[in-house]
Parts: sequence; C-alpha cells; structure tokens
Amino acid sequence: MEIKRQKINLIILSILLILLPIIIQGSNNSELVQFNEDKGMKRLKTSEVYTDILINDTMTTNTANQGNWTWAVSQPWCTGEGTPEEPYIIKDKTFIYTAGGGECLTIINSRKNFIIGNCTIMNSHPSWSGLILWNVTNGQVLDNDVYNNGGGIVLYKTNDTIISDNNINNSKFLDGIFAQYSHSNTFSGNIVFNSTENGIDLKECNYNTISGNQIFNNTLDGILIELSDFNNLSKNELNNNAENGIYLEQSINNTISENKANNNDHGIFLWTNCYNNTILGNTVYENSDGIHLESSDSNTIIENIANDNDRAGIFLEQSNHNHIRENSARGNIYNGIFLDNENDNNAISENTVNNNKYGIELTYSDFNNITGNTAWDNSYTGIQIEGSNNNTISGNNVNNNTNYGIFIATQCYNNTISENTVKDHKITGVVLADDSDYNLITQNKMKNNTFGIYLLSDCENNSIYKNFFLENEKHAEDLGTDNIWNSTKIGNYWDNYTETHPNLAIDADDNGIGDVPYNISLSPLIQDHLPIFDNDMPIITIHSPTPGYVFDNIAPSFNVIITDDYLDEMWYTIDGGLHNYSFTENGMINQYTWNGAAEGNITLTFYASDKPGNIGTEEVNIIKDTVAPVIIINSPVEGDKFGKNVPLFNITVIEDNLDVLWYSFDGGTTMGSITDNIIFVQRAWDAVAKGNVTITFYARDFAGNEVTEEVSVIKSFTSGLDPGVIIIIVVVSVIGGVAVISVVYIFMKKRMTPA
Repeated sequence: MEIKRQKINLIILSILLILLPIIIQGSNNSELVQFNEDKGMKRLKTSEVYTDILINDTMTTNTANQGNWTWAVSQPWCTGEGTPEEPYIIKDKTFIYTAGGGECLTIINSRKNFIIGNCTIMNSHPSWSGLILWNVTNGQVLDNDVYNNGGGIVLYKTNDTIISDNNINNSKFLDGIFAQYSHSNTFSGNIVFNSTENGIDLKECNYNTISGNQIFNNTLDGILIELSDFNNLSKNELNNNAENGIYLEQSINNTISENKANNNDHGIFLWTNCYNNTILGNTVYENSDGIHLESSDSNTIIENIANDNDRAGIFLEQSNHNHIRENSARGNIYNGIFLDNENDNNAISENTVNNNKYGIELTYSDFNNITGNTAWDNSYTGIQIEGSNNNTISGNNVNNNTNYGIFIATQCYNNTISENTVKDHKITGVVLADDSDYNLITQNKMKNNTFGIYLLSDCENNSIYKNFFLENEKHAEDLGTDNIWNSTKIGNYWDNYTETHPNLAIDADDNGIGDVPYNISLSPLIQDHLPIFDNDMPIITIHSPTPGYVFDNIAPSFNVIITDDYLDEMWYTIDGGLHNYSFTENGMINQYTWNGAAEGNITLTFYASDKPGNIGTEEVNIIKDTVAPVIIINSPVEGDKFGKNVPLFNITVIEDNLDVLWYSFDGGTTMGSITDNIIFVQRAWDAVAKGNVTITFYARDFAGNEVTEEVSVIKSFTSGLDPGVIIIIVVVSVIGGVAVISVVYIFMKKRMTPA
C-alpha cells in the first residue's frame, strides 16, 4: 500500500493567516454573473458579496474586514445574539477571497452559537480553503455552496459543530472537508465531489458523526479517517473515488454502517493498526476489493453485501482476531472471502459466498475457524486453504461448486474438516493435495460428487472417519501413504457397503459396525475396518401439542424429542408436505403458514432424517379454531317482567369446541355456571334488586375465543309474573356439513367422560 502523501500543515498556514497583513477590501454590492458550469453547482442569483472576512471573538481591535462577534453583528451580513435561542446568523451572502491570508470566511476562538446558511463561499487562494473554523464550538454550517477553493471547509480544534447539506466541489488543492483535533461534530447530508485530495478527511478526531453524505469523483479517498476513534460513519454514498470509498488508518472503535461504496479502488479499507472497528450492513460493489483489512486486528465485519468486485468481496492481509460473519459475497471475480498471508485466529462464520471463482480462500494463515458458511455455485472451489495449519472448517454447506467443494493444498497440516455437507461437485467433494498431512476429516456428509474424497500421492497420516459417503460416482480415492480410514471405535458410512460385500455386509451383533471391512482400494489394499452400519430410522416423540388440543390464531408451540446416532435434518408440515419447515430446536409453528391454514382439524407431521438417509416420521392431530362461539337468546326477550322466581331462559349456542357457559345477573360482579344447581341460580336472582336487570350470557371455546350476549328484563313482585324454572340450552355444531343439536347437559357430560 502506497503511503499517503503528507497533508500541508494547516496549523502553520492558519497562524500565518492571522499574522499576515490583511488588505481591507470592504464590502460591496456587486452582482455576480449567473453560471452553471459543473455538476451540482447552483445557479447564483444577485447576492451581496463580501471579501476576506475574519471573525475572531478574542479580538479587541476591529477593522473593516475583521473583528469579534460584536463587530460582526454590526455588519450588514450578520444578525442575532449568539445564544442557543438567537444564534448569530450569516445567510444568503457570498464570500470570496481577494487578498490577505487566502480564505474567504474565517471564524476563530468562538464559543457563541452561530449559523452560516445558504451562502456561497468561492474562489479562495488556490492553496487555502474557502471556510475555516478554528477553535470553535456551537456552530452550524448549513446549505451552502462551497466551490472553486483550494480546499472546501476546514475545522481545527472545533467541537460540537454541524456541517450539513452543503454542496462542496472543485476543491483544487486540498480536501472537500478537513478536520483535525475536532470532536463531537456532525457532518451530514453534504455533497462533496471533485476534490483534488479527499472528500472528507478527519485526523485525530473523535466521537464525530459522518452520515448521509454523497461523496464522489475525488482524487484520493471518499472519506479518510486517520488516528481517530469512536466515530460513526453511516448511510454515506461513495462512488468513483480514485482510491478508497472509506479509508481508516490507525483508528479504533469506529462504526462504519449502512454505507454504499462502488467504483472505488477499495470500497472500505482499514490499513495499519485499526482495532475494534465495526463494519456493519454496508453495500460495496464494483470496486477492486469490497472490504479490505491490512495489518488490522479485532474488527467485526458483519451483515455486509460485497458483490461484483474485481478481486475479492472481503480481503484480509496480516490481520488477526477479526470476526467475519453473516456477510454476502457474490459475483466477485476471484474470491468471495480471501485471507491472504499471515491472518491468524479469525472467525469466518455464517457467510454466503456464491458465484465467485473461490468462495472462501485462506493462504498461509493459521488457527482460523471457518464455520456455518454456505459456499455454492463458485466456479472453482467452495472453500480452499493453502499452506495453512491448525484451521477448523466445520458445519459449512458446500454445494454445487464447479470443480471442488473443499480443497486442502500445499503443505496444510493439522487442520480439522468436520460436520460439513459437501455435495454436487463435478470433480471432488474434498481434496487433499501437495503434501497435506495430519489432517482430521470427520463427520462430513459427501453426496453426489464424482469423487467423495480424493487424497493425492504425497498426502500422509490423515485421519478420515465418521463421514457419510452417499451417491458419489466413487466414494474415495487414496493415493497417499499411511492415511487412516477409521478410529479405534468407528469408521465411515458407505452407502454401497452391502453392494460391494454381498451376503457379508451385515451387523450380526447389532453394534452399529459392519462385520467385514469396506474396501477402499484392492491394490494396494486400503480398508475401512469399522464401517458404520445403520438401517434404523430416527425415533420422534411428540410431547406437545397433545392430540385434539384446540388453538386460536396464535400458532402452537411444539416440543419433540428425536433420537438417532447420526441425526442430520428435522422438519415439519401442516399441509401434507406442500410447505416444509426445517428446525434445529423446539419452537413454534410458522405463523404465516398457520394463518393460511383452514379452520378445523390439522395434521401436524414431524420428520427427521439421519446422515445415512433414513427418515422417521410422527404426527399429531390438532384443531384450529379462531371463531368465537355464537349465542342466540331465544327467551327472555327485551323488557320481559319476572317476579321472585328465577326467569325462564332459552339460548342456542353454536360452537364446535365449546368449553364453558356461564351467566351474570348484575353486570359480571357475580358469575354463575350454566350447570349450577337451581338453588344457586335462585340465590343469584334473589340477590338482584327490583327494577331493570341485565342478564348476560357468556360462552368460551377450548381455544379461548369468548363471546357475550345480553338481554334486559324487569324484576317485579307483581302477582302472576312468576313462571316455573326451565333452562333449555341448545348447542349446535356442524360436523361434516350436518347440523348436530344436543342439550348442553349431554354436551357437557360428553366433555367430562374420559375417552
């Protein structure tokens, strides 16, 4: 990496600015010629023009062009009081350079609140910047056009200031925005382009926010962060910058999130002693490399999209202890993820890499963990390591890469390749080549490859056991020396074991080991002495839901235990297999699918397959009921009069899965079950005062759906108003399209009778 050229020392230049004699030009009201030469340039309207303005709030002697804020507010271009409520405001003016220090507008030594808004700042000295903020706090620079200056905006020892929505372009010698020793500032919504150096450059600046800027066509970097910590760079768009979209050097604890970087040399580049930075949710495409780390440790690269780059989606050099997870790297010309040369103790997990030449590649890198990734449709290899030792490649899905699934080459020692699924490769699932020795290959499933595994002639003392070879044209080829195909307890599963050893391939003692060795090669004789023998399907035990249980619109949870020595996959369906859902632990039925299921009986079927391909199944019938019961009050009717005896009531309840019925005479304070004896019912009526009485009926089904209906009657002791006590409740269900009617007593009795 070429060392960045040194920046002109702005400190010395700015001191010269103060010491150099200022040629006082005064203010004038000349009109600017309207023009619109470059992209992003606003067409200027008639504006008051001021030259070489300097505000120094520690000055005691003022001139026509410079002074403190008291002097400034007396000028026609400034208003306000400098408070948070009434800040000084400089707006709708034009500031240019004619003579003196070289800047158009400078503010130094200020703690007052001020806003520079909707101004034009242009034509500084070619070696200087248009706007300088030196030792300033509480400023806002909003909606300005800053162009045709040596540099755009400079902040030095400036804190708590907002630089927002400015158009900064054609900085002919320096950066669009440069800040040094400046903290807790916000740079947002700016458009920065055509800078001779960088779009935005922060040096030794902490706790700043750089957000929502558009930065393009700059000669060096879009955003450069040097020796700066705890900054937040988010939602910026960076494209067509000659070097990097975002570049960090010797900076720690920064967050780079949700940025888009394309057509730069590198999209995001961390170089030299960048530690504990988080690169999250960025989209980097059509760069040389999408995300590049060099000599940078303990960073997290997570949930980024790194596609269609000229070399690698994610590229690490001499970088250790980094976490690379849940990224997508697709369509990069060479590598999805590439660790090249002395990258140790990194974790590469849960990434998806596809349509690259190499999905994941390591060279000369040790003690890394490559786990849980999906590498598919890469044109050469899914996962490849060269000259690398003591790495773990585990739990990856490596599918349908053109040549090889996992390729171990060039003196790779003591690596562990375990629990991977490697299938559908035209040449070989797993390859060991070029003097790769003492590696452990275990618990992998190698399926439907031309060769399941291939060991070349100079590979020695590798251990291969507890793997599952399924549907390969040839399961294994061993041209090496002293490779071991079983441990002391177990070998591998070969799906053609019984075919190659007819009448002998049995497990007479039922210990899960075949009684005769599996021949990998007859000349020389190479054998798996303890081949796995497994014809048993997984056993599924459903603890919940229980049969016949009723559920509402919330999908039911499930708890199953699956027993198998070589369990591979688990899934379930509620629609006869039309939609299948994989699971790895107990949980809930997919809510979306449950929402689409019809009311009534549902068969929930669980499946489990083991690595040899045996499938077990178990099902439970449950009920979906999202509709509340329907209560029809046949009598009494509204306004009926009753005396001392409890009223007659006759109701119809429509519900397939009725659980309980009850009533209330007094608005719910006292409840009574429909099945209560007549004495209790009479007591409830006795407790009700004369006058209007609301009788409320309640019904709830087994899913918890509940409904109420009520009728208002009159309680009076006038003679002749007491009918006998008659309770008739009819439950109506629809079974198979036929209406079934029964009195509630029989219905409840059936519910209480054990099955």
